[in-house]
Amino acid sequence: MSKTLKITNGDCVRSNSLDSYVMIDEKRKIEQDIKNVLSTDIRKNGLGSSLNSSIGKDSKNASNAYSFTPVMFDFQMLVRGGIEKLRRFQRKHLFSQRTAKELIHDFSPVEFWPDLKDTRIIRWKVSITTVDRSSNFSVNGRIKQ
Repeated sequence: MSKTLKITNGDCVRSNSLDSYVMIDEKRKIEQDIKNVLSTDIRKNGLGSSLNSSIGKDSKNASNAYSFTPVMFDFQMLVRGGIEKLRRFQRKHLFSQRTAKELIHDFSPVEFWPDLKDTRIIRWKVSITTVDRSSNFSVNGRIKQ
């Protein structure tokens, strides 16, 4: 079974006794791993999704104002690519130490819908299925245009 440090707001979480750090595994670990992949740029090891590159890319450079792909399609492909890279990484590194509750089996297409209170906000969600199928969960977020 693989474990990792629990991260909250970018910081490692200390135990109540303050003499060690909180470790997480299985479902909580894969949830944190996916949120981490979706919230970071692509790193040297290939993990990450660079979601920020798909939002507001025309705000800094006029030559980026025109694109052959719609922003939402680009966003979907970045989410899909990030999760797919993590799934391949799981099978390539420390595979024998991972449990079925931690391994990604499949994931849904990214769903989008407008926020009812603020039309500038678009909400999104992707559902993750683990190998054991009992630890399924969803990751969601919002984009402000």
